[in-house]
Amino acid sequence: MNADVHTLTGAYALDAVSETERIAFERHLADCATCRQEVFELRETAARLGVASVVDPPALLRAAVLDGIARTRQRPPIVTAEDGRPARRWRRWAVAAAAAVVAGVVMAGPGQTPDPAERYEAAVGSVLTAPDAVTLHGTGSGAGTRVVVSRARGEIVVLAAGLPALDPARVYQVWLIGQDGPRSAGLLTGQQAPLVLTAIPQGADRVGITVEPTGGSARPTTPAVTMISLV
Repeated sequence: MNADVHTLTGAYALDAVSETERIAFERHLADCATCRQEVFELRETAARLGVASVVDPPALLRAAVLDGIARTRQRPPIVTAEDGRPARRWRRWAVAAAAAVVAGVVMAGPGQTPDPAERYEAAVGSVLTAPDAVTLHGTGSGAGTRVVVSRARGEIVVLAAGLPALDPARVYQVWLIGQDGPRSAGLLTGQQAPLVLTAIPQGADRVGITVEPTGGSARPTTPAVTMISLV
């Protein structure tokens, strides 16, 4: 274990620390705003360096990957013994899933303004990797769905998984539900890693997902396929 925990910001940002160091450093992050900011900046820099040179993949790559996915059983998320929540490996996968939504986007160069896709990806990653992020599980047919909540940021990310495929005339819609009733948070329309990033409105205590007509509805028109408590 490094004697000066402040020096672990770079290694932590690149996921290059031991589990013992990770636990100690994340405990330190909760009380050190300087290290939190440094980790955030280092991760943004690493992400930009990683995609600085974008090349077009071979034409057959997508088909090969999809074929491999269809034939390979996926491992379930690791669950901790203490509280049954998925371990942090889920959030590291979720960051990659968020990046898949905007795969192929070229990062802005010096002097350029990041485009909306880049800003959205960065915002999603900030919630998924926030020191206070908590992962919650779905129920019903959407049991594979996760909601990552960061109270410090006042935002959540809904990552859909395991939901049955829909015909083109229907879509999954996410709702934030409280005493004032349901409020639409967006549509799960991504094909690779469907997700929704949204602020947590005051009083919202549940997240629900319903099946709605393409384009979404002003109010839910069907029972929720999954419901996730935020409290």
